[in-house]
Amino acid sequence: METVKLIYIGILKFNTIIMKTKQHIYKIVTLVFIALIFQNCAAVFPEFYTEGEIETMDNEYNKRFIEDLEDFNYTFPQQTIGVSAGVGFENDFEETSFCLGADYNYRLTQDETKRNAFYLGTYGYIDTSSFNDNKWNAFSLGVKPHLQIPITPLREGQLTFGVKASYDFGTEEFGDFKETFNGFHAGVYSGFDIRVNKKLTLGIEFPIFSHVNYTFEPEDGGENFDISNSSLLINLDNPAMFYAKFTLGGNN
Repeated sequence: METVKLIYIGILKFNTIIMKTKQHIYKIVTLVFIALIFQNCAAVFPEFYTEGEIETMDNEYNKRFIEDLEDFNYTFPQQTIGVSAGVGFENDFEETSFCLGADYNYRLTQDETKRNAFYLGTYGYIDTSSFNDNKWNAFSLGVKPHLQIPITPLREGQLTFGVKASYDFGTEEFGDFKETFNGFHAGVYSGFDIRVNKKLTLGIEFPIFSHVNYTFEPEDGGENFDISNSSLLINLDNPAMFYAKFTLGGNN
């Protein structure tokens, strides 16, 4: 009996050793398998493990980020189209005019430090007003070279200074009396732009000095007559304009 007991105990110890050995083997195999997986991953995605490539990737990302930031904040659009609406007034706001317009602007020059840009713009306006028996309808086609000067740290806010010259034509009515007119309109203006994003700019434009030279022709066959007039700031013929400009293509 004693011999049988010793044999049984020996078998139990042997089984225990075998089980522990298997567990160690399983652990070693698992570790080797994991090591092989990481080694294969490193072969497929070396940039995750190479310091030099990580540095190169970071530098490229930073470069693209800076370029995007400069493009967004500092570069003036090469071309824009815009729509506008304006209002003018006289005689303590008793007489009011309304204006709708559209324009196209092309950048001619740009400061190398991106401190300003010079644009040449073309525009068309429709201007109308009505007061008592007097009605005025005018159409304008002109050009407006202007300078954009950033005034905010990120340069999304810009002052505008420019001149305008247009050919105007239209009609004016006084009750039953009606006449047509045409002539030239020139002036100096200023304004403020705010870049909302890469594609959209909002702004306001107001006249500083204006001069018109019109020829009127009565429809009843009366004699033609000329009117030449100069004015300052906002009036019926020179409204303040609120506009939205949209970037065409890229910024450069």
